[in-house]
Formats: sequence, C-alpha cells, structure tokens
Amino acid sequence: MFHKAHKKILFSLMLLLVLIAGDFSVQAVTTIDYGTDPVIDTDLDGLTDKGEQQIFNTDPKDPDTDDDGFLDGVEVVHEVDPLNVEDPLLTQFDEMVPDTTTERAPLSWYFSRATGIVAYIFLWLVIFFGLSFRNPLLKKFVAPIYKLDMHIYLSFLTLAFVFAHGLVLMFDTFIHLSLMDIFVPFAVDPNVIDARAIAWGIIGLYILIILIITSLLRTKLPQKLWRYLHFLHVALFALIMVHVLAIGTDFQDGITKNIFLSSVGILGFLYVVSFGEMIMRLVKRNSQNSSNVQ
Repeated sequence: MFHKAHKKILFSLMLLLVLIAGDFSVQAVTTIDYGTDPVIDTDLDGLTDKGEQQIFNTDPKDPDTDDDGFLDGVEVVHEVDPLNVEDPLLTQFDEMVPDTTTERAPLSWYFSRATGIVAYIFLWLVIFFGLSFRNPLLKKFVAPIYKLDMHIYLSFLTLAFVFAHGLVLMFDTFIHLSLMDIFVPFAVDPNVIDARAIAWGIIGLYILIILIITSLLRTKLPQKLWRYLHFLHVALFALIMVHVLAIGTDFQDGITKNIFLSSVGILGFLYVVSFGEMIMRLVKRNSQNSSNVQ
C-alpha cells in the first residue's frame, strides 16, 4: 500500500497548495501593480484595495460603493457596474438575496475559489503522471516514484477538493446553491450563475467518480472494459478546462491565466504524443496481422 511517509509528504504539499491558491484567489482578475504593498481587501467585498483603486474605481473602504445592497466584488463577477445603482442588470437580483453589505461574509467565496484551484492542480498531476507512463522518456523518471497507489490517492484528494469547491457554495448568501444545484446538471438558476459552466463541472465530477471506482475495481473488470472507461479522462479534462475558462474568475486574466494555459498546453502535448504512439502501434499490429495472413 501507499507508504506513510509519502502520505505525509503529499499532505504537506496539499496544505502548501491551499495557501498558494488562497493567495491567488484574493488577487484581482486582471494585472494590477501592487509594488511593494501587501495584497489586502480592507472592506472584504471580494476586490483587493489596489484593484478597486486602479481598475474598478470603487471605494476600497466601502464594500458596497453604490449602496445598492450588493458587494462590489459580487457585481464585478456578474458583470454589473459597481458604481451604478441604476444598472438594469440589478433587477434580476432584487428578490434573490438579502442585503449583502451586512449579511454576507465572503469567506465561502474565497474558500470555493481556493479549493477549486487546488482541485485543478491535483487533477493535472493525476493526468500528467498517468500520461507519463505511456511516454518512453518520462516513464524512466516517473515509474520509480509514482505507483498505482499514489495515482489513486491523488485522485481521492482531487475528489475531496472538488466536493469542497461545490458544497461550500451552499453557505454563500449571494449564490446560495442547493444540493440539487450542485449535483444535477443545469438545475441551477441561470440568472444566478452560468448554468452551462456549472453543468460541465458537475458532469466532470461524475466522470472522476467513475474513473476512481473502476480503478479500484480494475482487477475485477475485463481489461478491455477498464481501458475503454479509463479513456474518459480525456473528456474529464476537456470539461474541466471549459468549466474553468467559463466561470473561473481567477483564470480570466493575468499570471494565473498564463499558468493555466501553459498547464493545458503541456497535457495537450502529452495527449498528442500518447495517442500518436497508440495509433502507430495499431497500424504496426494490423500490418503484422496482414503479413501473417498472407
């Protein structure tokens, strides 16, 4: 089984990633010049002080600059003008949430963003190491340190953070998703949040669960069936990529977007190499079979 020392190392890595992701999630979704100043959000409205001063022109000491009952950060995320109390888009929220300036603490929003980032990092590692086993060059370095137990362990960590990423939004007084919204695709009210983006994430969750269960039952399943089901990881990564690009506020611009696109590019390259080698093996096998028949 997975060595206890390895578990301790991975657990420490997990905590480190949470701290790093939390730092990313507090930053604004575009490039901001912080200089030597700390990244802070004085009024806890979801926008950093420098972001409010340099980009949104809102008051960094007032969580609701236009006094319309909605946090500045909430309005920015939903493309509502945080400086215009007469913005027509506000009408769709009038009867949906309580006064956010007094009743909403943004901790659930930050926690969801941070756990989402960590879940993506773990998922990326799971797929990267899985593809590395099919790459002759990378396999030499990966095989000695990465075993099936670790593969499954990282998958469970990914699943845990995905659950945390979604379930914490049940406590968000602005979005306030229900269990049905979190686990049933397209059940969420599209006036609250992008229903399609949420649906891709939910479908990705179920594919991840299928991959984990079938991996645990690998020895009891026909090898060909397991192999076919395991190819679902391609669909999983595609769905998560769309989910992140559509709704991931931390990946819309700046350094986090560049890191995300680079990570996608690395896996994309490995996918191309992996499938290219698979096609070559099939062609070679069919060629040999034809020669044997003749």
